[in-house]
Amino acid sequence: MRLPPAQQHLLGLLKDERSRLHDLVWELDEVEVALAELEAVPGVAPALDDQHADQLEHLRQRYDALQETVLTQMLYIERLEARYNQLPYPAVRAA
Repeated sequence: MRLPPAQQHLLGLLKDERSRLHDLVWELDEVEVALAELEAVPGVAPALDDQHADQLEHLRQRYDALQETVLTQMLYIERLEARYNQLPYPAVRAA
């Protein structure tokens, strides 16, 4: 069954955006692991304290930004799914 162009477009968009979300979640997990590892480092030499603190701050900021991006992406996908499900020809639902 051939879908109408609007449905084809939204299905393609949903696929792309879900793929992007997957990549963002993967990156968030990697940053979370790196952050946990860096936080677990026992006392570092005084010369490295500033560098260690800078790395921690950078990772924390990256983690926070990624969390926000993941949530925004999830909401965007929800809106796309709602738009798709409101189209006529509901023979194929968004998965």
